[in-house]
Amino acid sequence: MAALSKLKHKVIQTPNLGLTATYGTARAVQIPLYQDAASISGNGAKWSGVIESVVINYTTATGITSILSFLSRDAAGDAGLTQSLTTNVVTGTTTATSGCIRVNYDLTLALNQIDLWLFLRTNAATCIVTSVEVTWRE
Repeated sequence: MAALSKLKHKVIQTPNLGLTATYGTARAVQIPLYQDAASISGNGAKWSGVIESVVINYTTATGITSILSFLSRDAAGDAGLTQSLTTNVVTGTTTATSGCIRVNYDLTLALNQIDLWLFLRTNAATCIVTSVEVTWRE
């Protein structure tokens, strides 16, 4: 794989996605990873870089204390890239039913595609994911 620079990228998806305590294809967020084609020429991959972190903002939470997540190469969740990670929620200071989580990955990848899928679920009860922010570098 070619040497990676420090060129930063960020994609923000706004899925308005209702989460429950189970994984499922209806609770996955497609993440398009666009970048400068010159940075990956010659290595045979369509995307090459390091996934740094994912910030998930939520609202309307009832009874959750954590959100579980994993990254997959496919929309079915059958080609997982990471293990399921549990992250405690950080509730808002003025609205206890809103907040966010941040998941740090530092995951180096060279993929033959430009899309990943982030699968999400709660530890219990429900919430609505209002945005997903993925940061990566080339």
